[in-house]
Amino acid sequence: MNLSSAYLISEEDYSAINKRSKVDKDDILFSMIGTVGEIAVAEEPVNYAIKNVGLIKTRDNLLSSYLKHYLKSSKAQKYIFDNMKGTAPKYLSLTSLRNFPVVVPERLVMSRIVEVLDNFDAICSDLKIGLPAEIEARTKQYEYYRDKLLTFKSAE
Repeated sequence: MNLSSAYLISEEDYSAINKRSKVDKDDILFSMIGTVGEIAVAEEPVNYAIKNVGLIKTRDNLLSSYLKHYLKSSKAQKYIFDNMKGTAPKYLSLTSLRNFPVVVPERLVMSRIVEVLDNFDAICSDLKIGLPAEIEARTKQYEYYRDKLLTFKSAE
């Protein structure tokens, strides 16, 4: 790869950006331009400078997991859609990201929400888990209604 004509920043600028915007484990990266609202949770510290990506620092695995689900919710997506600016490409301003209304329940409730949504996500993402479980559930449902419908007293 020839990078001779690539624009590079100085080590000093890189250090300043990385100091302010270093991606740590459990931080959330939020796309702010183009495909606005796409998110990722950093599974480990990352050493690079980022641009056009919002960085939400949590330093807490549970809060990151909760925010990941929250930011994908219809309420959050509506906020994103309502606050996008520009034409092509659309973008969400840093001010709008900073003012993002987030409901954060107490830790025990947040933990349960994350557990339930992670399980649903796993089932929906993995056909090996989801499809057999769905088939089993529908089979039990069929058997239940079959037995209820076919259990009747004869008129004597």
